[in-house]
Amino acid sequence: MEWKRGEKTKVKRFLDFAGKSCGISEEIIFNRRQKKFSINDTLWSLCIEYILKNRIDENFQNVQWLYYAMERILEEEGKNSNYVTKRRFYFNYLQYKKSGCSFVIPVCTDEACDACKKIDGMEILIDDAIKNQPLPPKDCTCKRCTCVI
Repeated sequence: MEWKRGEKTKVKRFLDFAGKSCGISEEIIFNRRQKKFSINDTLWSLCIEYILKNRIDENFQNVQWLYYAMERILEEEGKNSNYVTKRRFYFNYLQYKKSGCSFVIPVCTDEACDACKKIDGMEILIDDAIKNQPLPPKDCTCKRCTCVI
């Protein structure tokens, strides 16, 4: 699928959602885009690049936005995104620790699988969350875990 600058496309949605706040512009995407790769592949590679940049600066909020954008790409392609969700949560824990929080409490939606519901409302020490990465649980069957902390 081709796209042109200024169109209301997945590129615009990506920029509005995560790209702009993370320093990615339409110009950067347009210059990176190669016809042999899909738009999703282009956005994915930019997410990886900007995750690395934002990790160095310890801008964990931007890292989380970029991982969430990657989750949406996988979801759109019908693929399980829980391994990316686990990375997003990891940086969420780091951000909470950086702000002085000592624990997190997972909250799951009504649509959550049984594995997620088992940890719903549990108080988890932040250092344990960083070390053990409890979300999504190993036996989570959600296509994209919707738990929050």
